[in-house]
Amino acid sequence: MEISIVIPTYNRKDVLRECLQLINNQSASRDDFEVLLIDDGSTDGTEELVGTVEKNYNFTYIRQDNQGQAVARNNGVNRAKGRIILFFDDDVLPHPELIKEHLILQKNQDDLIVRGPVINIPEMKIPQDRPVGFWDMNKNFFYTSNVSVAKEHIIKAGSFDPSFLWWEDCELGFRLRMMGLKWTFSFKAIVFHYKPFQPDELAYIKKWAIKKAVYAVKLYRKHHHWRIKLGTGIHFLSFLNLKIFNPPFLIKFYEQIFNSSESKFYYRSFLTSQIGNYYYLNTIKEELKKTG
Repeated sequence: MEISIVIPTYNRKDVLRECLQLINNQSASRDDFEVLLIDDGSTDGTEELVGTVEKNYNFTYIRQDNQGQAVARNNGVNRAKGRIILFFDDDVLPHPELIKEHLILQKNQDDLIVRGPVINIPEMKIPQDRPVGFWDMNKNFFYTSNVSVAKEHIIKAGSFDPSFLWWEDCELGFRLRMMGLKWTFSFKAIVFHYKPFQPDELAYIKKWAIKKAVYAVKLYRKHHHWRIKLGTGIHFLSFLNLKIFNPPFLIKFYEQIFNSSESKFYYRSFLTSQIGNYYYLNTIKEELKKTG
């Protein structure tokens, strides 16, 4: 067994079914990989779904009490039989060549982290002829929607820190980087991240940004390193950019545009970035005051 695919899941049974179907349709031989599905205490009928599809999709199902993705991934790593661990999420649709690409790049490698593009899509289907480029490279060194690394290094690094409910992948990635692991990026190892419109998307963006900021400060406090500062945006230039280009009156204007029908199609990506970044950085400023 060369690769163990570790997928934590929580209350996403519909997209999970699609994810498992696409894993089953991979070009790589099933002799080369196993799939471990860790259910983090789902209440939406995920367990019942597993009972109906488990024979067809050939995976190992592990159920735990709701403890978060870090604990779920650690449980998956501990049960894995493969030399290499490939992480991705329950809401991604893997390209048919995904596993094969990770296998090719990880062959005869012991200290390599392999990453691939994670492309957001609003519908639960893989787009045709969607170009992939440098804009699809996530800045996170260890982005668990699509990353592989040798199991021994994860264990040696201490695995995921369960106290992080956000940035847990970046936090482990930092420790792996400090161990001297190399990394490469494959534009062929693609996953499509299902990210549908939310019923109240503006409120969702604010909630997401605030939670992300709280754990960014926690990460910064644990690893007071320049890489963490750059990765989280906790540095002078980010706050200067916030003050000059995203003053409160402009964000209010952006929110008004966001709520208009036109924004859903033409400006959504830009507005999401600007509004989210405003609440993210302002929350960081408040959290830094609390922690000194």
